[in-house]
Amino acid sequence: MKANYRIKYQRSSGDARNTMLRGTGSLSVCEDVMTFEGSKRRFWPFWGAKQTLTISREAVFDVAGHGKSISFEYSPDGDEQTGNQAFVFYAATGEEAERIKRWLPTRVTPEFEKARAEIEQFRSNMAAAIPRAYVTYSLVALNITAFVLTIIAGSGIVTPDTKVLVVYGANMRALTTDGEWWRLLSSAFLHAGVMHLAFNMWALLTFGVLVERLFGSSFFLLIYIVSAFLGGISSIIWADAVVSVGASGAIFGVCSALMAYLLTQRESVPASMGSGLWKSALFFAGYNVFYGFSHAGIDNAAHVGGLAGGFVMGLALAGPLGAERRSRSMRLRLLTGAGVGAAAIVLAVSAVPKSPFSYKQASSLHDRAAAFLGKGEYDKAVANYSEVLRMNPSDKVAYVNRGIAYDEQGKYDEAISDCTKALAIDPKLAEAYINRGVAYEKKGQFDRAISDYSSALELDPKYAGAYNSRGWLLGEKGNYDEAISDYTRALEIDPKYANAYSNRGVAYVRKGRYDLAIADCTSALEINPKIAPAFNNRGLAYGAQGQYDKAIADYTRALEIDPKFAMAYLNRGVVYAEKEGQLDQAISDYTMALEINSKYANAYNNRGLAYIRKGQYDLAIADCTRALEINPGIASAYNNRGLSYGRKGEYDRAIADYTGALEIDPNMAEACYNRGLALAEKGDYDLAIADYTRALEIAPKYSNAYGNRIMAYTKKGEFDKAWEDMHRAETLGLTVNQKVVQGLRDASGREN
Repeated sequence: MKANYRIKYQRSSGDARNTMLRGTGSLSVCEDVMTFEGSKRRFWPFWGAKQTLTISREAVFDVAGHGKSISFEYSPDGDEQTGNQAFVFYAATGEEAERIKRWLPTRVTPEFEKARAEIEQFRSNMAAAIPRAYVTYSLVALNITAFVLTIIAGSGIVTPDTKVLVVYGANMRALTTDGEWWRLLSSAFLHAGVMHLAFNMWALLTFGVLVERLFGSSFFLLIYIVSAFLGGISSIIWADAVVSVGASGAIFGVCSALMAYLLTQRESVPASMGSGLWKSALFFAGYNVFYGFSHAGIDNAAHVGGLAGGFVMGLALAGPLGAERRSRSMRLRLLTGAGVGAAAIVLAVSAVPKSPFSYKQASSLHDRAAAFLGKGEYDKAVANYSEVLRMNPSDKVAYVNRGIAYDEQGKYDEAISDCTKALAIDPKLAEAYINRGVAYEKKGQFDRAISDYSSALELDPKYAGAYNSRGWLLGEKGNYDEAISDYTRALEIDPKYANAYSNRGVAYVRKGRYDLAIADCTSALEINPKIAPAFNNRGLAYGAQGQYDKAIADYTRALEIDPKFAMAYLNRGVVYAEKEGQLDQAISDYTMALEINSKYANAYNNRGLAYIRKGQYDLAIADCTRALEINPGIASAYNNRGLSYGRKGEYDRAIADYTGALEIDPNMAEACYNRGLALAEKGDYDLAIADYTRALEIAPKYSNAYGNRIMAYTKKGEFDKAWEDMHRAETLGLTVNQKVVQGLRDASGREN
């Protein structure tokens, strides 16, 4: 026989494994020799070297197998009495496994024949006692049905909705100890997502069918129910505010009941099987308890409680196999098991601490507070959330929501304090970071807000809103590329996120990429035609392109949607001022913006500039002064007030204001130029020339700066420098005022 097969040396953690080779390998059969290839099994499973093992067909005996598995003994030295080795592997299909077994020798040892007979008798006894494990399959069906019902009720398939689980019977100390003890059992049929359900049902089928046949259906059901109860009780003893669901407590009880059976009924289970069952049960229980202690979000208290309960019930209910032998002591064991289970539940219940508050009352207050919050009645929302927190100071959701209400009231410090308290309770609460970031943003503490949004994204990288909020602040700080990156990430997560399109449009405007800005704002409006900021932002792009009619139309549409949109009034006023100097209309829009927001510094500043253009300098000075009282960091307000003082001939005040503008923004070419004009009016030509020079360093094609520096040089009689400036301006393609040119010609007596 010649053949090649793809094989494995272990299928899963519950299967027997090859002690020499691991992973996937191959089997080559040639004449009477088998050649196995695979990775050498080492203590550390990484970087295992390839190994080849050759076994003669004549050295093989005691062949066994079931399904795809094949096991045998072989004697490397040819002597079956000494040095035998066990070998196991798994074929790719059941048909290939049968073909390989037919080729292998049929020789068996007396010990193997005896063990095989014992195993067959054991299986026969179990089948005779319980032909089908109806209880196990029924429990699986009930768990799946309960999961489907929670999905229909609105819980997520992957990520559950805690509120739905609570309604359907999740275990929680405040509810369970408030007379709803039935939750100890109902919670064992609910699951937090499809993966949670799948793992538990796999474990239930793995251990449940066997344990039901060992104990009998009624005893198995009793073990399951008592383990579920004790697991649930352990959970609420251990944690007061955890919402617990899952069949794992009951399944751990089934697993430990198996261990109790193997311990007390050794004569009923063949030794060759008992060892493997012990290893499987111990590995399952030990690994999962260890995993539960080392990972957050796992209710390990329920595992431990179920494990203890199942073991005690297993000791009380275990009996020999065989219908006749089992029936003799069944009534006594049933009474014993029921008594032990009832006593354990009563003792465990007596150890449960009473919840310090009524969950129902707290839930009612939560609902009422949320309704007030939704209606904008923030005082009432704060009062109700405060009452919740008086009852339960560990309610992180109440802190977050009260923080939102405080934020809406403009009480940012209180909002920050509440979100910080929520994070002290749960450092992984992304919503608390987001809401604290909002409060920091409104206080102007952008760096702290950005830090909080970043913390939220570390906890939840799919939080599109956090990317959008952080992007806005990065844009406010002038980091437009980073802002665009954040908005783009938000849109990758949620392609229908209209606000992210609108905000990315603003960032594109700031970078001068107006077509992209218009496209983004249009996308936002296609998703939601009622987003006033999207119209406003598209208006910015149209205005920057000189498409003033389109800009005005967009600002007007924004104001139709939101008549209190002060920024849209401001921006429309800017366009009116730019478009054929419609200054009265511009002033009207700035005034409307200020009626909506009396502390809108930019509106005061822009209205001041419009008054300058109308020659109403006193009104301009008043508006710019008010802008600076609100925000002393507006360089253009100092510049505009300086213009007004200059037009009134108050040059010292003008110079002081231009200097104030340059202290805020040293690269403000217009302020340098304007200060130069004021200095020239005072006859300080050297200082004026220095300011014009600085303006040209900032803006090399500033034609007015060239023209006025030429005038200053002319006044000083430095005609060569004046003509040098003239030639430089011409080289740059700049136009110098003809009066300046003629003045230089007349004063210098030269044509060039």
